[in-house]
Amino acid sequence: MVLPHPHQLHRVLDHAEPASRGRQHGTDGARYFYPLTVYPWHLQALLTFVLPLGFIGFYPACDFLGQSANTSLPLDVALWTPAVGAAMLVLALAVFAAGLRRYESAGS
Repeated sequence: MVLPHPHQLHRVLDHAEPASRGRQHGTDGARYFYPLTVYPWHLQALLTFVLPLGFIGFYPACDFLGQSANTSLPLDVALWTPAVGAAMLVLALAVFAAGLRRYESAGS
């Protein structure tokens, strides 16, 4: 087995790093969002109710830090986080079950 010289190891690592960054950006992309308060009300509603990314970090963090979310939405949405999590779990399980019912094996 041939190992690279220690001075050349950085070249190997430089080529490996961008691939791992791409995976991380694809899976951790939500952590780069700005606070929801910088968006207009229609995007706040979209990121809260349609794609509930606000419930992942923004509203629980505001509640944990004792700060008001100051969104233009009428409710105290941090209190709804467990219910939204449960609803999304039920929705995901229903979609998964529907996919299993329609699955047809590729083999014989």
